Amino acid sequence: MSTERRLNLLIVDDDPTHIALIKNLLEDLELGHKCHACTSGAMAMGFLLRSAPFEQAERPDLILLDLNMPGMNGVEVLRRIKSNPNLWCIPVVMLSSSRALKDVDTCYKERANAYIKKPTDLDGNLAFLRHLDQFWTDCELACLEN
Repeated sequence: MSTERRLNLLIVDDDPTHIALIKNLLEDLELGHKCHACTSGAMAMGFLLRSAPFEQAERPDLILLDLNMPGMNGVEVLRRIKSNPNLWCIPVVMLSSSRALKDVDTCYKERANAYIKKPTDLDGNLAFLRHLDQFWTDCELACLEN
């Protein structure tokens, strides 16, 4: 499986195993997307704002953001992204093991582009990544950088 449009993805998750799984499955699917990873909300904001040591960080086309992280959680990261005039238009997909309506509502109120329950098995993760690829590569992901 290969697409014309290659995404520059930022995965933000405090679980390095989950990050590795996503990266490996994307490689297995041969989608050609470039993946960057941050293991905390603070690291993600440093990456997005190109603070040291991320001065050369590439601007992501899409952010996969874990909801429940210690320190700066996913909602706080989302809030900061969407309130920043240089970042607000980057699509953010929230990932969580929670299906609580409160969590879903909070994320959408903070302008998440999507809220996805994390798949729990290999087939679910593969299906999620295929659908993610199909949806976001079919969209025009144009966010002008200031």
